[in-house]
Amino acid sequence: MVHKAACLGLLAQSRNAVRSLHTSIPSLVAVSSPLTQQHAPKSNRPNVYPKLRQDIAPTTSTTTTKPSSVPPPTAVASDAPFQRSTVQQQFLARLARDGGDRIVTFRRNILHTEYTRFLTLCDQVKGLTLDQALLQIKWLRKPITKKMEDALKEAIVKAKEEGLDLNKTYVADAYVKKNAAILQNYLVKRYLRGRGRYGSTPHPVSTLLELTLQERDKPFQVRENDPLEWLRDRLRERQKPFAKSAEQVYEEVRTRRKVKEVFC
Repeated sequence: MVHKAACLGLLAQSRNAVRSLHTSIPSLVAVSSPLTQQHAPKSNRPNVYPKLRQDIAPTTSTTTTKPSSVPPPTAVASDAPFQRSTVQQQFLARLARDGGDRIVTFRRNILHTEYTRFLTLCDQVKGLTLDQALLQIKWLRKPITKKMEDALKEAIVKAKEEGLDLNKTYVADAYVKKNAAILQNYLVKRYLRGRGRYGSTPHPVSTLLELTLQERDKPFQVRENDPLEWLRDRLRERQKPFAKSAEQVYEEVRTRRKVKEVFC
């Protein structure tokens, strides 16, 4: 009898525990129902159901948006021409207002060269004439000057062929960007750098060099206001016997470039 009474007592305790569990943990329907606030479950837990109803209300709302109120998607032309960036357009507009619209932009892709090696040269040639820029490159005397000089020579040829006067042309801007060179697929597969545990990994280091030349009547105000510019002029004059002028560079590069014959 004692054993039977103990079993009945344990059974009653388990039923009470299950009943308390059901009353303390409501279902999702009870939480989202508007009648939950009036008939709140008996529990010692904090009353968080109003907050839950506010969070669930936007997802359970039955209001729908009319199809006519939705604006139609804007059509985008797939064959739209290449557009310059907004920052570059604003820069070219300011440059044209300051010194005229005779502007030429030249870009060159350079492989296996960090862009940081060009930063010093780009800062030094900004605002100089073409003759002064060639002298400045000679003055630096570093291996990177060869690549910078080749790019400037090609830019001089392009400016001359587009009708700019080389004696009045200035380097308005010199810009480099990291890993922005436009590489073809065969170049990416050909130039492999780095070998890991599973073979070669193609990740060529590249630099995009962009030179902006402008024909203008007056020099840049930044160069004229620089108090150390007269000293730089004296230092550049020392390299004058070893450098060529922009006109001489054009004649040299243009005669070296091959012109294909056209047969009619």
